[in-house]
Amino acid sequence: MSCFKQCPGGNKFPNLTDVPVVNPCEGFGYRAPFRREVPFKLVFVAQWYNEKVEIEKRLLLSYYHFDGTIEMKDLDRQLPFLSRIKLENIKLPDLFVGNKLYILGRHMIIVDYGDGTTKDYCTPLCERAFLLVRPEAVGNLPCIVQRLEKCFRIVYAKMARMTKEMAYELSKPDEGEEFHLKSIHSLNGKVVVAFFLMAEKALEKLTNLVGEDLDPQECLLKNHQSLRALYGHDKMMNGFYYSDTPECIIKDASFFFSGCPRCTLPSEMRLNGTTTCCVIKPHILREGRAGIVLGDIVASGYEITGLGVFWLNKKQSEEFYEIYKRIYVESEYWEMVDELSIGPCMAVELALKNNPQTNPVEDFRQCVGPPDPDLARKVRPQTLRARHGLTKAQNAVHCTDLPEDAISEIEYFLVLLDRQAHGIKNVTGDMNSPC
Repeated sequence: MSCFKQCPGGNKFPNLTDVPVVNPCEGFGYRAPFRREVPFKLVFVAQWYNEKVEIEKRLLLSYYHFDGTIEMKDLDRQLPFLSRIKLENIKLPDLFVGNKLYILGRHMIIVDYGDGTTKDYCTPLCERAFLLVRPEAVGNLPCIVQRLEKCFRIVYAKMARMTKEMAYELSKPDEGEEFHLKSIHSLNGKVVVAFFLMAEKALEKLTNLVGEDLDPQECLLKNHQSLRALYGHDKMMNGFYYSDTPECIIKDASFFFSGCPRCTLPSEMRLNGTTTCCVIKPHILREGRAGIVLGDIVASGYEITGLGVFWLNKKQSEEFYEIYKRIYVESEYWEMVDELSIGPCMAVELALKNNPQTNPVEDFRQCVGPPDPDLARKVRPQTLRARHGLTKAQNAVHCTDLPEDAISEIEYFLVLLDRQAHGIKNVTGDMNSPC
């Protein structure tokens, strides 16, 4: 199994690595170096819930950029909590309000800035943007995710099937009545994918990436690498919609990520019991490689029939892994729980593309490979875990083990957690927190 050479749906470039590097977002993504001078010390307020004694602690977290060290102070007791130390899993791009940090076995959430200097520096780095991949471009999803990961942190994502009412609410009537009605018709009953994104100058980058003109032909002349130039068909079916004002970003993000059941209609194949669950783990999203993993999955003969990005807490991770507790050694089980709750994961529902009536659970398990990536590299080097896994806990993807567990695992994410509103209530406020 090799990384796909042609994106599903007819990518106009044979491979993303062959595209000339003139991407307007290149060098500005959350994985790219920061171009403004970083203050000597950045200070944040973090929150940690101590489950053993049921006490919530507020901590002052200081980050020293020049050597990558952190220290922490107990705000309530005004005493040192953690002496200055360097942790490899804490980097500057991870420090923003709403993010979860895993510090020496403790899960913490950054809830506020600790001083004005930190707020002034970090706020511009955390602009939000909203993108909707229209039905005609959904088949190119792995390539699109790869492009997004070069420019943005993907905070949330969701695949949804549009109804006429949803299409009417989302489309813009100011583009003319005839165009408005055709737009509704082109979305009704079709599958779309919504993304809530974060980056410095996020709206400007998204405009450049998608293409400012509605007409893909105009985009092709101005920027042949824009998403509309690559995947759009015409002015109506141009592949993408993005929110062009801060007010629209809040409205559109709330529309898709507020936990409304109308956005969680199951696929026909799920109803027939012919899908399986795949969870792309947080370390893959952190490294910006979810699109590559999706590409490998699709190239292996699978169709994406459901998708969402979720931020699990430790309790939710334990709930999901409960049926695996008796299978793994206790220490390995808790490492898996910690990994799944350390940051956002991507839950994906899959069906066999050429045989959608067949249950794909066992077939996909073979594609994923053994739980230990080191073993996988020795005995089955072309599997997903061999190609992308690091350790038993950070082994790139989780897959359903038994056919009878597939629907419950899929619906744990795409129904139960989805209807808990993704924590998007913060989006309708100051947009400071993803979770």
